[in-house]
Parts: sequence; C-alpha cells; structure tokens
Amino acid sequence: MVVSVKINDTGSKFEMVSEKKHTMTYHQKFEELRADFHLKGERLINAEKSLSSILGWGDSDELNEFLNAKAEFDEASRTYHDFISIVKDKSILPETEYR
Repeated sequence: MVVSVKINDTGSKFEMVSEKKHTMTYHQKFEELRADFHLKGERLINAEKSLSSILGWGDSDELNEFLNAKAEFDEASRTYHDFISIVKDKSILPETEYR
C-alpha cells in the first residue's frame, strides 16, 4: 500500500491518502512478455523482408533498421524464454503475484 500526503496551498492542512499498488500475476506478465516477443518478431521479419527485397544492402537506414530490430528481438526472446524457464523450474502457478 502506498501512502501519500497532500498539503494545500497555505501549507497548513494535509490529508493521508492510501492507494492500492497495482499488482500483476505471473500469467499477466507472461502475456505481456509474449506480446512483446511477438511484436519484436514481426518487426524483425518486416525489416528482413525489406532488406532482402533490395538488390544489395539498400541504404544504411534499412540496414540499421534490420540490425536494431534484430537486437530488440534477441532481447525480447531472452527475456521471454528466461521467464518461462523460471516459471517451469520453480513450478510457479499462473495466478501467483508477480514481483
């Protein structure tokens, strides 16, 4: 639980406001990572198609787009697969709160 203090313009009065912190389950985190992995994969496929449809390498922007898309895909892939390995190795239930 997060507690915040608000002070009015005169600086003399305050109130305590409690806010419940948003929580996420392992299943929700899985869905978030899966969606990111999918989007980064689509970006990589599109960049690869663009690059391969040009005779030669195209211009440096197209090559850079491919290299950036590949790096982002690799990172999303590692994160996604590491998450799955941890869930499997620790037998984490989908409804468990993700921390």
